[in-house]
Amino acid sequence: MQFRYSVYWLLLASLLMSSRASALVPDTSTTVVPPEIQDKYKIVRLFLEEVDRGKVVLFGRRFDRSMLNPTRIEYVYDLNTDIPEIRIYSEVTKPIAIPDIDTCELRAVSAVMSPTGKIITIRAHVWPK
Repeated sequence: MQFRYSVYWLLLASLLMSSRASALVPDTSTTVVPPEIQDKYKIVRLFLEEVDRGKVVLFGRRFDRSMLNPTRIEYVYDLNTDIPEIRIYSEVTKPIAIPDIDTCELRAVSAVMSPTGKIITIRAHVWPK
């Protein structure tokens, strides 16, 4: 009798553990819409044109293209949309002091671009000195 209860508990425990390991994956579109901008050099050129127009301003300082070195392009797909977010990561050529914070400096900038090449958001990457 005790063996029978042990087997039931073992089966119940394995059933509970196996149900936690599985997850429901929602039905989504199986087609991937490629971004409108596919050439990486074109993306960088559009980003730098936006920089030249004065679209990159952080901590009250306007950046120009000589202050940034684009090093990475990222396509981020949201599970709810088919259009990727385009991000350009750029290192700052010379670290910039953060106003009122002596212990940190700005070393990189990320720009979120629209599929048409316009800057939507700028993100500062700050490191300790």
